Amino acid sequence: MIAVAVCVPPLALGVAPYIMKNKFQREDVDTAKASIAMGLFGLTEGAIPFAAKDPIRVIPSTIVGSVVGAIVAALSGVGDTVAHGGPIVAVLGAIDGVLMFTV
Repeated sequence: MIAVAVCVPPLALGVAPYIMKNKFQREDVDTAKASIAMGLFGLTEGAIPFAAKDPIRVIPSTIVGSVVGAIVAALSGVGDTVAHGGPIVAVLGAIDGVLMFTV
């Protein structure tokens, strides 16, 4: 569950400026690139610049997104054999249930 929860905020916030361009400023796109890179390695810190800029909206939404991701992982039997998260561990074969991990 943790492997999923830690990568949801930076990946979601990294993709958001590309999907909803009218809601973000130009510098957010540069921040998004770093956020995606951090999210791939399970580093939640990629979400911090977005949370610092708009904490009232970002913090609750990232909490809800992480919880939903963790619940989906738990209910579908996703397992992590290493003490780390993010898609990189799935690529390296340390995740049981890769399909639901990706979902």
